[in-house]
Amino acid sequence: MSIPAAPARSRVAFIGNMNNNHFALARYLRDRGVDCTLFLFPDEIDHFHPRSDTYSLDFQSWTRQLPWGSRRTFLNARADDIRVELEGFDLRVGCGLAPALCGRAGLSLDVLVPYGGDLIEETRYSPCAPRHIRASVAATRAQRRALRTLSVIHSPPLIRMYEVLIERYCPCAARWCTGVPMVYAPEYAPARLATMMGRSHWGHKFLRIRESCTFMVVAHGRHVWGPHSNPGVKGNDILMAGWSLFLKQIGSLPVKLVLLDYGRDVPRSKQLVRQLGIESSVEWLPMMLRKDLMPGLLLADAVAGEFVHSWECGGVIYEALVAQKPLIMHRAKFADAAEPSVLFPVFQASAPEEVASQLLVLAKEPEIGRAAGKVGYDWYIENVACHGTDKYLELLRARSVGRPA
Repeated sequence: MSIPAAPARSRVAFIGNMNNNHFALARYLRDRGVDCTLFLFPDEIDHFHPRSDTYSLDFQSWTRQLPWGSRRTFLNARADDIRVELEGFDLRVGCGLAPALCGRAGLSLDVLVPYGGDLIEETRYSPCAPRHIRASVAATRAQRRALRTLSVIHSPPLIRMYEVLIERYCPCAARWCTGVPMVYAPEYAPARLATMMGRSHWGHKFLRIRESCTFMVVAHGRHVWGPHSNPGVKGNDILMAGWSLFLKQIGSLPVKLVLLDYGRDVPRSKQLVRQLGIESSVEWLPMMLRKDLMPGLLLADAVAGEFVHSWECGGVIYEALVAQKPLIMHRAKFADAAEPSVLFPVFQASAPEEVASQLLVLAKEPEIGRAAGKVGYDWYIENVACHGTDKYLELLRARSVGRPA
Protein backbone atom coordinates (compact mmCIF):
# COMPACT_ATOMS: atom_id res chain seq x y z
CA MET A 1 0.00 0.00 0.00
CA SER A 2 1.29 3.44 -0.89
CA ILE A 3 1.20 5.81 2.08
CA PRO A 4 0.25 9.41 1.19
CA ALA A 5 2.58 12.18 2.25
CA ALA A 6 2.02 13.71 5.66
CA PRO A 7 -0.75 16.31 5.91
CA ALA A 8 0.47 19.87 5.54
CA ARG A 9 1.83 21.43 8.73
CA SER A 10 1.93 18.10 10.58
CA ARG A 11 3.81 18.46 13.86
CA VAL A 12 5.11 15.59 15.98
CA ALA A 13 6.75 15.82 19.40
CA PHE A 14 9.23 13.11 20.37
CA ILE A 15 9.69 13.12 24.14
CA GLY A 16 12.92 11.51 25.37
CA ASN A 17 15.59 9.66 23.40
CA MET A 18 16.59 6.71 25.58
CA ASN A 19 18.50 4.09 23.51
CA ASN A 20 18.32 6.39 20.46
CA ASN A 21 14.76 5.22 19.83
CA HIS A 22 13.49 8.60 18.60
CA PHE A 23 16.25 10.57 16.88
CA ALA A 24 16.51 8.40 13.76
CA LEU A 25 12.73 7.95 13.56
CA ALA A 26 12.28 11.72 13.64
CA ARG A 27 14.84 12.10 10.83
CA TYR A 28 12.99 9.63 8.63
CA LEU A 29 9.72 11.48 9.25
CA ARG A 30 11.35 14.84 8.54
CA ASP A 31 12.49 13.39 5.19
CA ARG A 32 8.80 12.77 4.45
CA GLY A 33 7.66 16.28 5.28
CA VAL A 34 6.79 16.09 8.97
CA ASP A 35 7.82 18.90 11.31
CA CYS A 36 9.39 16.98 14.21
CA THR A 37 10.71 18.32 17.51
CA LEU A 38 12.82 16.12 19.76
CA PHE A 39 12.61 16.93 23.47
CA LEU A 40 15.52 15.61 25.53
CA PHE A 41 15.35 14.67 29.20
CA PRO A 42 18.08 15.94 31.56
CA ASP A 43 19.33 12.41 32.30
CA GLU A 44 19.77 11.18 28.72
CA ILE A 45 22.77 8.83 28.42
CA ASP A 46 25.52 10.72 26.62
CA HIS A 47 26.27 8.12 23.95
CA PHE A 48 22.56 8.12 23.00
CA HIS A 49 22.50 11.90 22.54
CA PRO A 50 21.76 13.11 18.97
CA ARG A 51 25.28 14.53 18.65
CA SER A 52 26.54 10.96 19.08
CA ASP A 53 24.64 9.75 16.04
CA THR A 54 25.36 12.27 13.31
CA TYR A 55 28.29 14.15 11.79
CA SER A 56 26.06 17.21 11.27
CA LEU A 57 24.82 19.86 13.69
CA ASP A 58 21.47 20.26 11.91
CA PHE A 59 19.69 18.51 14.77
CA GLN A 60 20.27 21.52 17.01
CA SER A 61 17.58 23.47 15.17
CA TRP A 62 14.86 20.96 16.05
CA THR A 63 15.84 19.61 19.48
CA ARG A 64 14.98 21.13 22.83
CA GLN A 65 16.17 20.36 26.35
CA LEU A 66 13.53 19.77 29.01
CA PRO A 67 14.31 20.70 32.64
CA TRP A 68 12.57 17.57 33.97
CA GLY A 69 12.03 13.95 33.00
CA SER A 70 13.34 11.83 35.89
CA ARG A 71 11.59 10.46 38.95
CA ARG A 72 13.51 12.88 41.18
CA THR A 73 12.32 15.91 39.22
CA PHE A 74 8.79 14.68 38.53
CA LEU A 75 7.08 16.96 41.04
CA ASN A 76 9.07 19.94 39.74
CA ALA A 77 7.25 19.58 36.41
CA ARG A 78 4.27 21.91 36.77
CA ALA A 79 1.26 21.10 34.62
CA ASP A 80 1.28 24.55 33.03
CA ASP A 81 4.97 24.26 32.13
CA ILE A 82 4.44 20.85 30.53
CA ARG A 83 1.57 22.20 28.46
CA VAL A 84 3.67 25.15 27.29
CA GLU A 85 6.24 22.71 25.93
CA LEU A 86 4.07 19.88 24.61
CA GLU A 87 0.74 21.35 23.48
CA GLY A 88 0.08 22.14 19.84
CA PHE A 89 1.39 18.91 18.30
CA ASP A 90 -0.61 16.53 16.13
CA LEU A 91 1.10 13.56 17.76
CA ARG A 92 3.09 13.07 20.94
CA VAL A 93 5.48 10.12 20.90
CA GLY A 94 7.51 9.23 23.94
CA CYS A 95 9.53 6.87 26.08
CA GLY A 96 10.65 6.80 29.70
CA LEU A 97 8.41 8.92 31.93
CA ALA A 98 6.78 10.68 28.96
CA PRO A 99 3.39 8.99 29.68
CA ALA A 100 3.42 10.21 33.29
CA LEU A 101 4.51 13.74 32.36
CA CYS A 102 1.81 14.09 29.70
CA GLY A 103 -0.79 12.74 32.11
CA ARG A 104 0.27 15.24 34.78
CA ALA A 105 -0.61 18.04 32.37
CA GLY A 106 -3.86 16.50 31.16
CA LEU A 107 -2.33 15.65 27.79
CA SER A 108 -2.32 12.32 26.00
CA LEU A 109 0.76 10.45 24.87
CA ASP A 110 -0.28 9.00 21.52
CA VAL A 111 2.51 6.47 21.00
CA LEU A 112 4.91 4.84 23.45
CA VAL A 113 8.17 3.57 21.96
CA PRO A 114 9.44 1.59 24.96
CA TYR A 115 13.11 1.07 25.69
CA GLY A 116 12.49 -1.24 28.64
CA GLY A 117 12.98 0.92 31.72
CA ASP A 118 9.68 2.70 31.10
CA LEU A 119 7.95 -0.69 31.55
CA ILE A 120 10.09 -2.08 34.38
CA GLU A 121 11.74 0.63 36.51
CA GLU A 122 9.17 3.38 36.01
CA THR A 123 6.22 1.18 36.98
CA ARG A 124 7.55 -0.15 40.27
CA TYR A 125 8.03 1.45 43.64
CA SER A 126 11.79 1.49 44.20
CA PRO A 127 13.93 2.36 47.25
CA CYS A 128 15.40 5.85 47.07
CA ALA A 129 16.76 8.63 49.26
CA PRO A 130 14.16 9.93 51.74
CA ARG A 131 14.10 13.36 50.10
CA HIS A 132 13.03 11.77 46.80
CA ILE A 133 10.38 9.36 48.12
CA ARG A 134 7.41 11.63 47.48
CA ALA A 135 8.44 12.40 43.89
CA SER A 136 9.32 8.77 43.16
CA VAL A 137 5.98 7.44 44.40
CA ALA A 138 4.09 10.14 42.48
CA ALA A 139 5.98 9.31 39.29
CA THR A 140 5.25 5.59 39.58
CA ARG A 141 1.56 6.17 40.20
CA ALA A 142 1.31 8.61 37.30
CA GLN A 143 3.18 6.23 34.97
CA ARG A 144 0.89 3.30 35.77
CA ARG A 145 -2.20 5.46 35.35
CA ALA A 146 -1.03 6.93 32.02
CA LEU A 147 -0.03 3.57 30.56
CA ARG A 148 -3.54 2.24 31.13
CA THR A 149 -4.96 4.87 28.77
CA LEU A 150 -2.19 4.65 26.17
CA SER A 151 -3.40 4.44 22.56
CA VAL A 152 -0.46 2.79 20.77
CA ILE A 153 2.72 0.90 21.61
CA HIS A 154 5.29 0.79 18.82
CA SER A 155 7.52 -2.22 19.37
CA PRO A 156 8.28 -5.53 17.68
CA PRO A 157 7.63 -8.64 19.81
CA LEU A 158 9.81 -8.67 22.91
CA ILE A 159 10.90 -11.39 25.32
CA ARG A 160 8.12 -12.70 27.56
CA MET A 161 9.09 -10.59 30.58
CA TYR A 162 8.31 -7.39 28.68
CA GLU A 163 5.21 -8.75 26.99
CA VAL A 164 3.74 -9.60 30.40
CA LEU A 165 4.29 -6.01 31.55
CA ILE A 166 2.65 -4.64 28.40
CA GLU A 167 -0.36 -6.87 28.96
CA ARG A 168 -0.55 -5.78 32.60
CA TYR A 169 -0.05 -2.04 32.31
CA CYS A 170 -1.23 -1.24 28.76
CA PRO A 171 -4.47 -3.21 28.29
CA CYS A 172 -6.06 -0.68 25.93
CA ALA A 173 -3.10 0.01 23.64
CA ALA A 174 -3.02 -1.06 20.02
CA ARG A 175 0.27 -2.66 19.00
CA TRP A 176 2.46 -1.69 16.06
CA CYS A 177 4.79 -4.65 15.65
CA THR A 178 6.88 -3.07 12.92
CA GLY A 179 10.45 -2.28 13.86
CA VAL A 180 11.41 1.15 15.18
CA PRO A 181 14.03 2.67 12.84
CA MET A 182 16.68 3.40 15.44
CA VAL A 183 19.46 3.86 12.87
CA TYR A 184 19.27 6.47 10.10
CA ALA A 185 20.74 4.52 7.19
CA PRO A 186 21.65 7.48 4.89
CA GLU A 187 24.09 8.73 7.53
CA TYR A 188 26.09 5.49 7.35
CA ALA A 189 25.96 4.56 3.68
CA PRO A 190 29.05 2.53 2.61
CA ALA A 191 29.77 5.12 -0.08
CA ARG A 192 30.41 7.63 2.72
CA LEU A 193 32.98 5.46 4.52
CA ALA A 194 35.97 7.62 3.60
CA THR A 195 34.23 10.74 4.92
CA MET A 196 33.13 8.90 8.04
CA MET A 197 36.66 7.64 8.70
CA GLY A 198 37.98 11.17 8.56
CA ARG A 199 35.46 12.33 11.16
CA SER A 200 35.58 9.29 13.44
CA HIS A 201 37.66 9.34 16.60
CA TRP A 202 38.38 5.60 16.43
CA GLY A 203 38.39 5.01 12.68
CA HIS A 204 42.18 4.65 12.52
CA LYS A 205 42.06 1.91 15.19
CA PHE A 206 39.45 -0.08 13.28
CA LEU A 207 41.49 0.34 10.09
CA ARG A 208 44.66 -0.91 11.80
CA ILE A 209 42.81 -4.01 13.01
CA ARG A 210 41.29 -4.55 9.58
CA GLU A 211 44.70 -4.44 7.93
CA SER A 212 46.14 -6.93 10.44
CA CYS A 213 43.73 -9.79 9.71
CA THR A 214 41.80 -11.66 7.06
CA PHE A 215 38.61 -12.07 9.11
CA MET A 216 37.32 -9.41 11.52
CA VAL A 217 34.32 -9.74 13.84
CA VAL A 218 32.92 -6.88 15.94
CA ALA A 219 30.90 -7.57 19.10
CA HIS A 220 29.95 -4.12 20.34
CA GLY A 221 27.20 -4.93 22.84
CA ARG A 222 27.44 -4.44 26.58
CA HIS A 223 29.19 -6.97 28.81
CA VAL A 224 26.51 -8.18 31.21
CA TRP A 225 26.83 -11.54 32.96
CA GLY A 226 24.39 -13.18 35.35
CA PRO A 227 21.43 -15.55 35.55
CA HIS A 228 19.59 -16.06 32.29
CA SER A 229 16.40 -14.80 33.94
CA ASN A 230 17.94 -11.33 33.70
CA PRO A 231 16.87 -9.81 30.33
CA GLY A 232 20.07 -7.75 30.24
CA VAL A 233 22.41 -10.77 30.15
CA LYS A 234 24.15 -10.93 26.76
CA GLY A 235 25.99 -14.27 26.70
CA ASN A 236 29.44 -12.70 26.34
CA ASP A 237 30.98 -15.86 27.82
CA ILE A 238 29.30 -17.97 25.12
CA LEU A 239 30.81 -15.79 22.41
CA MET A 240 34.32 -15.91 23.84
CA ALA A 241 34.22 -19.67 24.43
CA GLY A 242 32.98 -20.07 20.86
CA TRP A 243 35.77 -17.83 19.58
CA SER A 244 38.30 -20.00 21.41
CA LEU A 245 36.95 -23.12 19.67
CA PHE A 246 36.94 -21.28 16.34
CA LEU A 247 40.64 -20.42 16.70
CA LYS A 248 41.48 -24.11 17.06
CA GLN A 249 39.55 -24.91 13.88
CA ILE A 250 40.64 -22.03 11.64
CA GLY A 251 44.36 -22.79 11.75
CA SER A 252 46.81 -20.08 10.71
CA LEU A 253 44.29 -17.66 9.18
CA PRO A 254 44.79 -14.27 10.90
CA VAL A 255 41.52 -13.34 12.64
CA LYS A 256 40.43 -10.66 15.12
CA LEU A 257 37.52 -10.26 17.53
CA VAL A 258 36.86 -6.61 18.48
CA LEU A 259 35.18 -6.00 21.84
CA LEU A 260 34.21 -2.71 23.49
CA ASP A 261 34.98 -1.69 27.05
CA TYR A 262 31.26 -1.29 27.68
CA GLY A 263 29.17 -2.72 30.49
CA ARG A 264 29.46 -3.57 34.16
CA ASP A 265 31.08 -6.98 33.59
CA VAL A 266 33.98 -6.00 31.33
CA PRO A 267 36.45 -7.21 34.02
CA ARG A 268 34.87 -10.69 33.98
CA SER A 269 35.03 -10.81 30.20
CA LYS A 270 38.70 -9.75 30.20
CA GLN A 271 39.46 -12.41 32.79
CA LEU A 272 37.82 -15.08 30.62
CA VAL A 273 39.82 -13.92 27.59
CA ARG A 274 42.99 -14.46 29.62
CA GLN A 275 41.84 -17.84 30.95
CA LEU A 276 41.06 -19.03 27.42
CA GLY A 277 44.45 -17.83 26.18
CA ILE A 278 42.96 -15.86 23.28
CA GLU A 279 44.39 -12.41 24.06
CA SER A 280 46.40 -12.15 20.84
CA SER A 281 43.25 -12.47 18.72
CA VAL A 282 41.09 -10.08 20.77
CA GLU A 283 41.20 -6.29 20.48
CA TRP A 284 39.58 -4.07 23.13
CA LEU A 285 38.42 -0.57 22.21
CA PRO A 286 36.69 1.98 24.46
CA MET A 287 32.94 2.42 24.62
CA MET A 288 32.15 4.79 21.76
CA LEU A 289 29.49 6.82 20.02
CA ARG A 290 27.52 5.31 17.14
CA LYS A 291 29.13 7.71 14.65
CA ASP A 292 32.53 6.33 15.75
CA LEU A 293 31.36 2.72 15.78
CA MET A 294 29.71 2.52 12.37
CA PRO A 295 32.93 2.88 10.33
CA GLY A 296 34.24 -0.14 12.26
CA LEU A 297 31.16 -2.17 11.39
CA LEU A 298 31.50 -1.23 7.73
CA LEU A 299 35.08 -2.55 7.80
CA ALA A 300 34.13 -5.80 9.58
CA ASP A 301 33.23 -9.17 8.08
CA ALA A 302 30.58 -10.02 10.68
CA VAL A 303 28.87 -8.72 13.82
CA ALA A 304 28.17 -10.79 16.94
CA GLY A 305 24.99 -10.07 18.89
CA GLU A 306 23.44 -11.76 21.92
CA PHE A 307 23.48 -15.48 22.73
CA VAL A 308 21.03 -15.91 25.62
CA HIS A 309 17.86 -13.96 24.90
CA SER A 310 16.17 -13.72 21.53
CA TRP A 311 15.38 -10.28 20.14
CA GLU A 312 13.93 -9.06 16.86
CA CYS A 313 15.20 -5.53 17.34
CA GLY A 314 17.80 -3.45 19.12
CA GLY A 315 20.75 -1.19 18.49
CA VAL A 316 23.34 -3.92 17.84
CA ILE A 317 20.99 -5.69 15.41
CA TYR A 318 19.95 -2.62 13.46
CA GLU A 319 23.49 -1.22 13.32
CA ALA A 320 24.71 -4.48 11.81
CA LEU A 321 21.85 -4.51 9.28
CA VAL A 322 22.53 -0.93 8.19
CA ALA A 323 26.24 -1.79 7.85
CA GLN A 324 25.19 -4.76 5.65
CA LYS A 325 26.97 -7.30 7.83
CA PRO A 326 25.93 -10.87 8.73
CA LEU A 327 24.73 -11.32 12.30
CA ILE A 328 25.79 -14.22 14.52
CA MET A 329 23.25 -14.38 17.37
CA HIS A 330 20.56 -16.38 19.09
CA ARG A 331 17.04 -16.03 17.72
CA ALA A 332 14.11 -18.15 18.78
CA LYS A 333 10.73 -18.15 17.07
CA PHE A 334 8.36 -15.60 18.58
CA ALA A 335 5.22 -17.66 19.07
CA ASP A 336 3.24 -14.68 20.37
CA ALA A 337 4.14 -12.23 17.60
CA ALA A 338 1.09 -10.12 16.78
CA GLU A 339 2.18 -9.62 13.18
CA PRO A 340 4.48 -12.51 12.17
CA SER A 341 6.71 -11.60 9.26
CA VAL A 342 9.78 -12.83 7.49
CA LEU A 343 12.76 -11.58 9.47
CA PHE A 344 16.31 -10.65 8.57
CA PRO A 345 18.75 -13.57 8.22
CA VAL A 346 20.92 -14.59 11.17
CA PHE A 347 23.59 -17.18 11.73
CA GLN A 348 21.92 -18.92 14.67
CA ALA A 349 24.03 -19.68 17.72
CA SER A 350 23.29 -20.07 21.43
CA ALA A 351 26.19 -22.33 22.50
CA PRO A 352 29.97 -22.08 22.03
CA GLU A 353 30.02 -24.94 19.52
CA GLU A 354 27.38 -23.19 17.39
CA VAL A 355 29.27 -19.89 17.56
CA ALA A 356 32.44 -21.61 16.36
CA SER A 357 30.61 -23.39 13.55
CA GLN A 358 29.01 -20.19 12.24
CA LEU A 359 32.28 -18.26 12.46
CA LEU A 360 33.97 -20.98 10.45
CA VAL A 361 31.35 -20.74 7.70
CA LEU A 362 31.69 -16.96 7.45
CA ALA A 363 35.50 -17.03 7.54
CA LYS A 364 35.85 -19.72 4.87
CA GLU A 365 32.99 -18.61 2.62
CA PRO A 366 32.85 -14.79 2.86
CA GLU A 367 30.41 -14.51 -0.05
CA ILE A 368 27.75 -16.17 2.15
CA GLY A 369 28.14 -13.40 4.73
CA ARG A 370 28.10 -10.65 2.12
CA ALA A 371 24.88 -12.02 0.61
CA ALA A 372 23.24 -12.26 4.04
CA GLY A 373 24.31 -8.70 4.83
CA LYS A 374 22.69 -7.36 1.67
CA VAL A 375 19.44 -9.22 2.40
CA GLY A 376 19.48 -7.89 5.97
CA TYR A 377 19.98 -4.31 4.78
CA ASP A 378 17.13 -4.56 2.27
CA TRP A 379 14.92 -6.02 5.00
CA TYR A 380 15.73 -3.11 7.34
CA ILE A 381 14.97 -0.46 4.73
CA GLU A 382 11.64 -2.00 3.73
CA ASN A 383 10.31 -3.37 7.01
CA VAL A 384 11.77 -0.89 9.50
CA ALA A 385 12.79 2.39 7.88
CA CYS A 386 9.81 2.52 5.50
CA HIS A 387 7.02 0.61 7.27
CA GLY A 388 8.08 1.97 10.66
CA THR A 389 7.51 5.54 9.49
CA ASP A 390 4.41 4.66 7.44
CA LYS A 391 2.56 3.95 10.68
CA TYR A 392 2.99 7.54 11.81
CA LEU A 393 1.92 8.95 8.45
CA GLU A 394 -1.21 6.80 8.56
CA LEU A 395 -2.03 8.09 12.05
CA LEU A 396 -1.36 11.68 11.03
CA ARG A 397 -3.65 11.28 8.02
CA ALA A 398 -6.39 9.88 10.24
CA ARG A 399 -5.98 12.75 12.72
CA SER A 400 -6.13 15.33 9.93
CA VAL A 401 -9.61 14.31 8.73
CA GLY A 402 -11.89 17.18 9.55
CA ARG A 403 -9.02 19.46 10.61
CA PRO A 404 -9.37 23.00 9.19
CA ALA A 405 -7.18 23.58 6.13
